[in-house]
Amino acid sequence: MASGRTLSGFAAVLTLLATFVFSWYSFDIPPKFYSNGLGIINNLPAMFTDADSIATALDIPTFSIYIIAVCLILLLASGILQLIGVTSRIAIFFGSLMPISIGILLFFTNADILDKALWIENVFGIEDQLGPLPLELIGENLVDVGGYLLLAGGVIGMISIFLPRE
Repeated sequence: MASGRTLSGFAAVLTLLATFVFSWYSFDIPPKFYSNGLGIINNLPAMFTDADSIATALDIPTFSIYIIAVCLILLLASGILQLIGVTSRIAIFFGSLMPISIGILLFFTNADILDKALWIENVFGIEDQLGPLPLELIGENLVDVGGYLLLAGGVIGMISIFLPRE
């Protein structure tokens, strides 16, 4: 029974959908911003070329912007790593770390531990456009469906490590 392969493939599909199709979090600063993988792709060049001003806006050290950028690149590649994880347990492990980490970070922003507006505008965000599907749950300024799918994809990927592949 290859339940590990099946769950790994399911985790990869969830992670890819959550990263590039659905919105993780939306914030109503004019114009409305959505956080998702497209926003990361949009903001990634500025994280390398304009790291000082982003770090000043977020009130963090400049070198941490580079670390965050590398982590976000790994997040963008995590769905592909999870697809490779259908045959390799180490790939599904590394492919599941970033979705779990970003999913937990999204729930911390929901608990007002991090400043939502600055992070979404400078790191995760993309302006209102046709790209993400914002499926907001209850109320305003909560984690959207994409955040739950991202976390679920990472957790299911981690569970698939312990199941048989053959």
